[in-house]
Amino acid sequence: MNFKRVLKTALSLVMIAVLAVSMFACTPEQKETEDEKVFENQLVNDRYRFSQGYPEDWDYTQGEGGAELREFYAGKGVGWLVTKFVSKTNPNLIYTVYKYNPGTGAAAVAPSTWMGNLMETGDRVTYKFNDYFTEEKDAFRSDFAVSSSTYTEKAYIPQVTWFEVNYDFTLDNEDWKGSYHVTPASEGGLFFLVTCEAKAADWDAAQATFADMLKDFRDLGR
Repeated sequence: MNFKRVLKTALSLVMIAVLAVSMFACTPEQKETEDEKVFENQLVNDRYRFSQGYPEDWDYTQGEGGAELREFYAGKGVGWLVTKFVSKTNPNLIYTVYKYNPGTGAAAVAPSTWMGNLMETGDRVTYKFNDYFTEEKDAFRSDFAVSSSTYTEKAYIPQVTWFEVNYDFTLDNEDWKGSYHVTPASEGGLFFLVTCEAKAADWDAAQATFADMLKDFRDLGR
């Protein structure tokens, strides 16, 4: 047998094996984009199709079988207060998940337009954040004011890009701060809204925890 022919065949087989391995091996860049969770505790809500990680010293409330805590109508759509997370060590740290269906067809509203409406405070606005997105319909926050001039984007790749708005309010004569975050809409137009709220004195210290919880939110599809 020709030695050169044997060597050439062997080298070809080695190259094929290397290519096959490279096709299935993860690069460092690919490993960095794996869906890693921040927290060990993970709530999965199959009814409203999301999961949420939370610290071990926090707890949550939701309806039986993952049902909503409250349903409400805003504009031409319908929303649900789905889950409320509260710190066990500081009940003034609150993280709340809502889901909203803005309507279909001509009634559908893009999240950016919807957020613009929520940021308005005038009398002609059809639906306001402070009128609907509270734990209870009658738990109105006084002196509510949007402190953002516009919404900002915060991306936690590969999970969710959030549209964020900051606000201030008074509750039981105490100053509070908050931010609400909206996910991009699905093909069906539905999207999530998450609020992070704390007493003003606790707000800065709570930011790292809120950021980690936002990183651990997953939209599981409709």
